[in-house]
Amino acid sequence: MKQREEGGAVATTFSVLAVLALMIGFCAFFTVFLVVPFVIFLIGLFALVYYEQKQKAAKKKKTSALPPDATTGATS
Repeated sequence: MKQREEGGAVATTFSVLAVLALMIGFCAFFTVFLVVPFVIFLIGLFALVYYEQKQKAAKKKKTSALPPDATTGATS
């Protein structure tokens, strides 16, 4: 039976730590380059919808503040 080398346990530990570091690095890059831009996109989409709703409300309020003759162009 072949005996295990003395440095085998240390080398295995470093290998496992290297794989774990690669996995953690991949997760970090995945988060930074895919998830964060997606969240920024969703925030922008929400802001766009909110802004358009606010504009519609302001336009409706401005139109309703005019006298009835001003909207139809009729004169009395």
